[in-house]
Amino acid sequence: MTQPTIMIVEDETVVAEDIRSSLKGLGFGVSAVAPSAEEAISRVKDKNTDLVLMDIKLKGDMDGIDGAQEIRTRFNLPVVYLTSHADEEVLQRAKLTEPFGYIIKPFKEKELRTAIEIALYKHQAEQATRLAHSELDQIFQTATDGIRVVDKDYNVLRVNKTFVGLSGRTEAEAVGKKCYEGFPGPTCHTSQCPLSRVLGGDERVEHEVEKGRPDGIKVPCIVTAAPFRGPSGELIGMVESFTDMTDRKQAEDALRASEEKYRSLHFHMNEGVCLQDIVYDESGKSVDYIVTDINSSFESITGLSREKAIGAKASELYGTGGPPYMDVYSEVVDSGKPTSFEAHFPPMQKHFHISVFSPGKGKFATVFSDVTEHKLAEEALTESEEKYRTFVENFQGIAYRGNIGFMPIFFHGAVEAITGYAEDEFIHGRPRWDQIIHPQDFPKLLDSVEKIRLTPGYRADREYRIIRKDGQTTWVRELIQNICDDTGKPVTVQGSIYDISDRKQVEEEREVLIAELEAKNSELEQFTYTVSHDLKSPLITIKGFLGMLERHMAKGSAKQIKTDIAYISDAATNMEHLLGDLLKLSRIGRVVNPPEEVELGKLVRQIVNMLTGRVSEKGIKVKIAPDLPVVYGDRPRLTEVLENLVDNATKFAGDQPEPRIEISSRREGEETVFCVWDNGIGIDPKYHDKVFGLFDKLNQKAEGTGVGLAIVKRIIEVHGGHIWIESGGDGKGTTFCFTIPEKPELPD
Repeated sequence: MTQPTIMIVEDETVVAEDIRSSLKGLGFGVSAVAPSAEEAISRVKDKNTDLVLMDIKLKGDMDGIDGAQEIRTRFNLPVVYLTSHADEEVLQRAKLTEPFGYIIKPFKEKELRTAIEIALYKHQAEQATRLAHSELDQIFQTATDGIRVVDKDYNVLRVNKTFVGLSGRTEAEAVGKKCYEGFPGPTCHTSQCPLSRVLGGDERVEHEVEKGRPDGIKVPCIVTAAPFRGPSGELIGMVESFTDMTDRKQAEDALRASEEKYRSLHFHMNEGVCLQDIVYDESGKSVDYIVTDINSSFESITGLSREKAIGAKASELYGTGGPPYMDVYSEVVDSGKPTSFEAHFPPMQKHFHISVFSPGKGKFATVFSDVTEHKLAEEALTESEEKYRTFVENFQGIAYRGNIGFMPIFFHGAVEAITGYAEDEFIHGRPRWDQIIHPQDFPKLLDSVEKIRLTPGYRADREYRIIRKDGQTTWVRELIQNICDDTGKPVTVQGSIYDISDRKQVEEEREVLIAELEAKNSELEQFTYTVSHDLKSPLITIKGFLGMLERHMAKGSAKQIKTDIAYISDAATNMEHLLGDLLKLSRIGRVVNPPEEVELGKLVRQIVNMLTGRVSEKGIKVKIAPDLPVVYGDRPRLTEVLENLVDNATKFAGDQPEPRIEISSRREGEETVFCVWDNGIGIDPKYHDKVFGLFDKLNQKAEGTGVGLAIVKRIIEVHGGHIWIESGGDGKGTTFCFTIPEKPELPD
């Protein structure tokens, strides 16, 4: 057992020490010794103290009675007064603090022990009583029923919180009033009043009644009254409990309403309803069922009257030779699990949707509807969807419908084949169609977009490019129109999109061919004009000298005849050279040698060797770059190109003291540029294009027909390359530059 600890409050040190010694001798602990009430109050909260011995007369602003009052109020500790005075006035003050005892100084240890033990016991009993009262009060206040205590004169002594909420009156409004004033009911002032019956000797009275609230609400209650007796069994009052039946009443009302609704629903619902009892054979097997109730829709759907159906067995009622769907209904009855199914019922040539449940043992109910029209529509829809699916699967374009903001509602067809994106990606707006339109084509579509949104019945036929998911560009054609609501306002768009890349490619190729044809026609016109002009010159010469030859022959002038024949011969030779070059030029692009790899350095050295006579005669130094690449092409024609260019450089070396020719190559981007340079007379920039024309000779006295560079240009172009001149003009030399792709596509 834990040793009780005592605090001593005594301002005389000797007395305090004597009391401490006595307490220890009696087996008590001393938590502290305080010389004043103030110190005792400040120390008691920090000390483990069970009881305070307080001297009434203390020095300071507070005496022992004041200190005891403070300790009792704040810390609920028992206080026993120590006093050497028995002054009546002091004792009266002390009583107000509800002390647990008095010890008159001087005292004996036995008196001290007795006073302390009595005080501790009394304090414990008081604490237990308070706890019990608190628990009872909590039970009273937290009870789910309203409770009030009434005396024998019908005065309300006490009520709990539930009663306050139930009656609509505050505790102050209920307590002290007559019971029939605070919560009146129809049995008040009658012999049926529960309190009157208890006063009359009944031990327990219970009845159901409606009580009135101040706000006019009637509260249905079960009221229970019982006697409240004193210690000797005498009747001192009554206890009433009030059970709120509002929720139960509401539930009962709801149930009645539900039952009424069910009855109304049962007889007025569109679906047929039928209640049936299972028929069992001697072994307990379900073999049939009897109709016990139907609604009016049952009659209209099945064509069977109520008189004929009620009490009839299913095997006889429906003319099927056996009870329809017996296995399904038996399973529902046996398992208690509802189910539903659709079935075609041949005797009536109808499709039914049937729901089944079991309301009790051996019973089941069916709720059914005629879905024949729905089934026929469903079959038609399935057929239509199949046709649509077949159309979409074989449709080579994209069919779509969307809102007026161009967000698709459906987007089907060759979507992935045309765009690279799946249908769902467009449906979810990732990407939107406008996001894949080529940026260069988008502006030209804005006008039609605006008209589609605003102009009722607008249609558009648009061709533009889109950027596929893989980054490739595809041409499409879109046929689009808007759909309007009843007010004429455009609300949706629909249309189709087709891949026209092949058609566009054909159109582009056609345009290229037309352009080439026009260029060829222009070239042919120029060619015809040039040929007719240049061939006319030797013919005129021949014709003129034939006339002179005739005259000289008549005169017998042998010397003149010889001269005339020489002129005629030169003119004929010149015509032969012209015709040969023209024939050669016409064959370029038609007669082709098989392409092959050509070592350009080796080929150039062979050509220079062929022209050694002319080169040596003019003292020309020829330099060939050692790193000339290998090219791919028509060897004889490439030979002709280089031969013409090198020969041309030797012709126009001019009067340079140290004439030079250099053949080299350089890399420019993805192309290799071949160069034939000379330090000869040069070519004025204004003639750079003219020198490649047919019969265009800048120096009419120079040897040749003027077709050579035209042939060179034609051969280079046939190989897929191009040729140009780099020259500053007179005396600044000339560089002929040309390119040949690594592996050009030669014409058939």
